[in-house]
Parts: sequence; C-alpha cells; structure tokens
Amino acid sequence: MGYQQLLKLVNIMDNKLRLESFARIYREKQLEGLHYTSFLPDKNIVSISRPDHTTVHEATSFLISRKSSGKAINTVRNEANDLKKFLDFMLIWEIELLKSDLLVVLEGFTDYLQLIRTDVGIEDALEWATLKEVPLNIWGKSVGKVSGIQRDEFGKLQRSDISSYSSTSINKIVRTAVQYIQLLKKKSSYHASLKINELPHRSKKLRGFISSTAGNIQVATIDILSITRDVGVKIQYYGLKRLKVDSIFTLEQTDQFIESASSFQDKLLFNILRFIGPRASEAAGIWIDPTSVPNNLLRMDYHKAKRLIKQGIEGDIDFYEKDNKGFWVCRIKDRDNPDFRSGHKRDGEYREIPWLFSQEGFLNLLYEALRERQILMRNIEVDHGYLFVSRNRRNQGQPITGKAIAKKYENINRQLIRKRNIDLSEYSPHTFRHFYATYLFKKLNIQIDDVSRWLGHRSTETTRTIYSHWIPSSNSSENDGTVQNILETFKPNKNKERE
Repeated sequence: MGYQQLLKLVNIMDNKLRLESFARIYREKQLEGLHYTSFLPDKNIVSISRPDHTTVHEATSFLISRKSSGKAINTVRNEANDLKKFLDFMLIWEIELLKSDLLVVLEGFTDYLQLIRTDVGIEDALEWATLKEVPLNIWGKSVGKVSGIQRDEFGKLQRSDISSYSSTSINKIVRTAVQYIQLLKKKSSYHASLKINELPHRSKKLRGFISSTAGNIQVATIDILSITRDVGVKIQYYGLKRLKVDSIFTLEQTDQFIESASSFQDKLLFNILRFIGPRASEAAGIWIDPTSVPNNLLRMDYHKAKRLIKQGIEGDIDFYEKDNKGFWVCRIKDRDNPDFRSGHKRDGEYREIPWLFSQEGFLNLLYEALRERQILMRNIEVDHGYLFVSRNRRNQGQPITGKAIAKKYENINRQLIRKRNIDLSEYSPHTFRHFYATYLFKKLNIQIDDVSRWLGHRSTETTRTIYSHWIPSSNSSENDGTVQNILETFKPNKNKERE
C-alpha cells in the first residue's frame, strides 16, 4: 500500500465501485495495532499514542493548543478521537503528508470514514494497540452485500446504505484533520511546505465584535463540504428551523408516553427532558452528591425521606426556598457522560433551569427514582454520583449515555404501541426539547432571553431562528423567568396543570 495505490482508487468516479475497492483492500490488510487516546482526568490532559505506545507529539501538541484556546476538555477528547482516525488512516496507507496531494489524502480519508465502525476511537489502549485488522462496519466487511441500521441526530432509525457515520459526523472529523494539518504547517518547520492553499476554499463572513465595528469582512476558509461531497457524502440537513410546526409532541402524547415507562428512573428522566429541556447527553450527565442522599431510603418513613431529600440533596439538583415558597432547580452541564469521570468537579460552567411545574410532583418522582437507584447500585463499590443508571444486567448501576436514552425511548414507544396503539416512532428524545421550548413560549409566555439561556443556545438569535413561529409578539405581556425572580412570578394555578 502507498500513495500511488491510494491515488488510483480515489480517482474511481463511481462512488459505490470505489468504496467496494477500498473495502476489499481493507479486508485483506493485516495490522500491528492502531493509535489510541489517553486521558488523565486529574490533569485534564489528552494525548494520542502509536501502537508501540510512543506519544505522537505533534497530535498531542494540537490537542493541548485546542484546550489552551478555551475548548472544553470533552470537546478536546472528541477531537482526539477524530484525529486518531486520521492518524490510523495515514498509518494503514503508509504515506507521508509532504509527499502526497492533500486533497487526495482527505478524499481517501473520507472514504475510510464511510467504511469503519462508529466505535473507532474509544479509549481502550490494549484493544487498539493489538488490533490485527481494519475495524470495518457491516457494509465494509461484506463489501456492500449487507446494510446496517443507524440513528440520525434526532435518534430516528434509518437504513444505512454504506456509512455508519452521519454526514455531519464525517464533516466534523474531516474538519479536525484539516485543522491538524494547518497546525503542522504553521508550527512545524518540517511541514512548512504543505500545500494547504491547493485545497478547495470558500469565502466566509467574519462574525463577532470586529465585524460589528469594521463592517462585513470576508475571509477564506477551507471548504470541508466540497471535499466530502466530491466523494459521495450526501449532506443531510436536520436543522431545527426546518421542523414543521406539527412535529412537536402534544401534551397528551407526552403524558401517555411517560405513563408507559415501567421504571421511576425512566419517568423522572423523560419528565426532565420535557420540563427542563436538556439534550440527551446533558440529561445523562446529571450528577448528585451521593453523600447528600439518605442511604437507607428503602426502609425510611415515606414523609421523613422526602423531607430529607428536599432539605439535603446536593449536586445538579437543588431546592430553593424563600418566604415559605420554593422551587426545584436543575443545573445542566454536558459532561459527555460516562467517559469523563472527572466531570464530578464543580468548576465547569452550568446553566440553571427552574422546574416551573408541580414542585411536589417532582419531589415524588425524585424520591421514587432515588429508591430505585439504590437498588440498582447495590453491586457498585464506589458511587459515581450520576443520577440515572443502567438497568441492564451486564452494566447494572453504571451511568447511562445519550445513546442509551434513545434506546429507552424506543423501548417505551414499543410499550405504548402495544398497550394503547399509539406510535411515536417518528419522534425522538430530542423532540421533548422542542416541546419544552414551545411550551415556554406559547403557554408560559417566557421571554426569549430566558428561554435561550435555559436551552443553552449561544445567542438569542439561534433561538429566534429555530422557534420564530412560536415566539410571542412584542406586545405580549412580559414575564421575567430568571431563576432569581421565579419565586415572585410563580403561580400555583399553573402547577395544577401538572399535578
């Protein structure tokens, strides 16, 4: 294998024939291991190592620079796994960037991404350092004879013709590879002659403070979409602004769905999704201080247990009280659960979201979910603190993930179909987030600044673009929904709707 063979395959115009040719070569390729990533949670350092366990200094320097530029550690870890795939591709083909056409390399890398499994990049040094064959997906292993099933970014099932990755994921991975190449050219004298300018470029409007003072400024940037599109990666737009108005749950549908959940953990989880609006990965990452929860809930008096939970629970869930009134608040942070165990630290950024519905109803759900959690955690030696844990026999008591929530949704929906002949398979866990936002706008008349902050959007413009048809007009009555003022605006008659 080498650059000339890669060039020959990349030049095959027919997408399916080209991928079949790549798949045959990858099936026959014998490996002596692939790269792997390492994470030191106590120092928040991510590195990439070769199969012989030596550190790839250029790649590790890239990750350090990303963290130094203000990127969250979970983002850097994701980029490390993306970059690992690019380094694997270069290792498999035994090519050097300086001796290759960068466009050919990136197009070949895009085809590689369409043929490998989605779990490539997990942090298991032993597995990847000893791997003997290219980790192909179902399509790649069968050279096109068998197709797999995958979920889109909203969790909806769809047939996968070739790639196990969505087009969005492929573009993100290729973008990380390009950023790495750019750093090599800029920081490494050895790679200074890399011909990055020969890659396709596009004009991009500069945004931010400078553009507001200096006017519209156009800058040149590498066109990632053009690179991946040329080798058959179809761009799929799942933008929320494209959702139809009727693609949101009705209140009755959410009630029917949650009633069909068999466990209290699931009932609490999906109530949090619909009434607080986190993303699935954020909901999976909700953490509580295990020492703040009574350890004998299963034997404790019902009313005493609820009182102790309400007064003492600490972590991402807390109860605010003022003037004999109170409300529950949930602090949301995407910890990339469960990999980032050091996410227990309280030094990251949170967004605080008040529970605007039945306060007693939330306490009842929390009490039952914590009781259930204690049963599931019996065989776990050290309590990790994540609120939602797995019921699966093999992983019982371990934290769940965003993907696990999608599976839970699918299982509950099957129960809903069987028991009530109601099918919500066209929706996903992410739809609860849309329901939450529209409910705030249409029913509670919460102002856009608060809704945007609670949803975790970068700006109110993002919220306005997505939910413009649900935002009340400027002459609607104002309602300050900040956490600090929610006690003053809390209205009991609204709570009865949820009790």
